[in-house]
Amino acid sequence: MPDGRQLSFSIVTPERVLVEGKAEFVVLPGLDGEFGILYNRSPLLVRLQPGIVRVRSGEREEWYFVGGGFGDVIDNQVTILTPRALKAGEVKAEDAQVARERARRLSAPDAAGERKLRDANAEAHALDRMLAGAGR
Repeated sequence: MPDGRQLSFSIVTPERVLVEGKAEFVVLPGLDGEFGILYNRSPLLVRLQPGIVRVRSGEREEWYFVGGGFGDVIDNQVTILTPRALKAGEVKAEDAQVARERARRLSAPDAAGERKLRDANAEAHALDRMLAGAGR
């Protein structure tokens, strides 16, 4: 964004603040698809599925894995509250393997099981994408 207007963003887990910073554009993995957030976005509260948060500032884009949670946007501040989050460099092949195995073991006899299966598959897919080098 050439005019330099930036959002503040943070990704917070129960154990730590994974990252805080400024960005021109943030993409959140919502249950209904991805949400792109720009400067002066109207307030938003969105439930997140396990996936990749993309943060762009200038020509640089960073990716972070989040294990679901909530995204809150208000007054040019994007706050992501999640039970689990990893920087691209923290993702290990074992993480993706565990997520794939969890997805294989799940069945979906009811709505709760269906949601768990969807989340496990989304987590495995996101971790695989980050391992493939797309996470920068």
